[in-house]
Amino acid sequence: MSGTVLSPHRSLDPGHGVPTFWTHVGAWLHRGRLDQELATGIPSWNSPRHAARALQLTRRSHRASLAQGLNRVLQEARRPTPNLRRLSCVMPCRAAVLCCAPLIEDLSDVLSGDLPLDPMQVAHLRIISRDGAGPLYCSGRSSELRYALELISAGIVADD
Repeated sequence: MSGTVLSPHRSLDPGHGVPTFWTHVGAWLHRGRLDQELATGIPSWNSPRHAARALQLTRRSHRASLAQGLNRVLQEARRPTPNLRRLSCVMPCRAAVLCCAPLIEDLSDVLSGDLPLDPMQVAHLRIISRDGAGPLYCSGRSSELRYALELISAGIVADD
């Protein structure tokens, strides 16, 4: 967290503070549940932990890590034949990833950019990218993956 400056959104009432260090620790410890809740639409201002997790999800380092993960999935899917030097533990569904490659590349570019992002969509993308039983990794679910990525792409840039 060194070098990170946290500030409340300008629409918050005076008196709302920045989540404390311990709130950030709690949000990190409960990130799985908080990500699920944020992805399903619970607002980031619902609790201090939700606010802290939203800040963590949209932080530059997390965005870069998520973009790098998407690029690795694309790289793995584009390999001509699987070999022993895989980049990931769970192999992505090649057909689904290649079908959605333009969407994945666009999302990676947005994550790498400077635009403010909607924590709900970042949480949703994080869940999809890490769910080994989800449409990114299971064959026969490319239309489900495309639909989810299109929804994320449509709303990932936050309205300021």
